[in-house]
Amino acid sequence: MGATSLSLIRSTAASVLPGGVGTAVGMFVAYPIDVLKTKAQVVRKGEQQKQTDLLSRAKSIYRDEGIHGFFGGVLATIIGKAMTSYIIWIESIWDQFSQWQSISWEVVMRAVLHLS
Repeated sequence: MGATSLSLIRSTAASVLPGGVGTAVGMFVAYPIDVLKTKAQVVRKGEQQKQTDLLSRAKSIYRDEGIHGFFGGVLATIIGKAMTSYIIWIESIWDQFSQWQSISWEVVMRAVLHLS
């Protein structure tokens, strides 16, 4: 595999980073809304569902659990999403380069991880 192909893979890998950061920030911002939606859908056994508005529910979560109540599990979600996106990206790069020349997964991984 030529130096040009390796540099193309590396530059493409570098361009993926801003997209990953943007996805993580977006998930972090939207996560509290998802928590509110999920808690609105869940009714514990023996408990009657109260019809409350979004603001009342948010105040209740903050009162009972603090700010952490809105972000429980966000890190695992972001890591899982990042890993999934990275695997999909690697597959697309491999598909793209395999059309041009015979290339193996090992070569792509070495280039992406900057291993010589």
